[in-house]
Amino acid sequence: PASGTPASGTPASGTPASDTQASDTPTSGDVSSGMGIGSLNHGGRGQNVLFEDGRVQFLSTATQAVYDDNFFTNDDGLVSAGIHRNDSVLAPSNTPPVAP
Repeated sequence: PASGTPASGTPASGTPASDTQASDTPTSGDVSSGMGIGSLNHGGRGQNVLFEDGRVQFLSTATQAVYDDNFFTNDDGLVSAGIHRNDSVLAPSNTPPVAP
């Protein structure tokens, strides 16, 4: 475990290590048309997004309201791994997880 985090996954402060807004974290969705623009599926009107809590929601934008986060790009505007805990990125499976 990380320093200060017991094997239970709960930091010494008693706050769970998991994201408190995990239900609002996207985990999968329709394929992006490229570089943060929404999906071309559904006539280009939006995309279905699966969230960590199991719900699927049709969204007409590629921005997640809770974090004001485009879920097709990270906070640097790249189709790459997120740069912090709440920076979720839905990228094609052949996208490298980190920069070379």
